[in-house]
Amino acid sequence: MRRLAVPGTGLHTAALMLVGEAPGAEENEEGKLFVGPPGERLDQWLEALKIPRDQLFITSLLKCRPPKNKFPADPSDDCAQTCVGYLRRQIALVNPASVVLLGKHALQHVLLEGTGLQADPVQPWIGKHLRRRDRYGDMRFAVVYHPAYLLRNASEPDEELCLNTLGTAWHHAQAKRAGRPPAVVPFEDIATAPAPMSFCSIPPATHSCGTKAKNPSATTGTREPASRRRRAPG
Repeated sequence: MRRLAVPGTGLHTAALMLVGEAPGAEENEEGKLFVGPPGERLDQWLEALKIPRDQLFITSLLKCRPPKNKFPADPSDDCAQTCVGYLRRQIALVNPASVVLLGKHALQHVLLEGTGLQADPVQPWIGKHLRRRDRYGDMRFAVVYHPAYLLRNASEPDEELCLNTLGTAWHHAQAKRAGRPPAVVPFEDIATAPAPMSFCSIPPATHSCGTKAKNPSATTGTREPASRRRRAPG
C-alpha cells in the first residue's frame, strides 16, 4: 500500500544522476530512495569510488511503490507513463552530464522507448555507455545492474563491472561540469526507430468496363501505326 511518494533526493544541480526502478518497502515508509539493503549496497559502491552521495541526484522511474511491489508488466500502464513524463522533466531540470540507469526498466523507459530496442534481457546492455541525441542531446547514459538484483544474484565480475561503469560515468560528469575534456570513453548512439514506409499499389490499367487493357492504345486513346494494323481480309 502506498504511504509516501518518493520523487527523488539530492543536489538539484548534480553532474551525475542515478535512476532506479521503483520505491521498495523501506522507501515507501521513509520517503527516500535506496534506504534498505539495496541502498546499503549502493552506498558501498559510492564509498569504494569516493563519490559523495550528497553530490548526486537520485531518483527512480516510478515515484510510488507499485502494487505487490512489482513493476507494471505493460509498458503502456498509466502509472508508468505518467511517471516517465515526470522523470524526463526531472532530467531536463537537473540537466546532469551523465545519467546511470540501474536496471532494465529504467533503461527501457528512459532510453529505449520508441527505438524498437528491448532492455530484456538486460545483460548485453550492462556496462555500456550510450547517447540518444534526439531526446537528450549530448547527455551520456551508463547502464548497471540494480543493486537489488546483485543481492539476489551475487557475482563478483558483475559487481566489478558495475563499479567500473559507475566510476567512469562519475569522472565523465565531473570533467564535463568543470569544463575539462573528459577521458575518451567508447559509447553507442541510440536512434529513434524509423517510421515504416508506406507503398501505394498501382492497379493495372483497365477499360471503362473494368477489363484489363491489352495494350497502351486501349487506355491512351492513340491508334497503332498503320504499318502494324492488320489489313482486313478480302
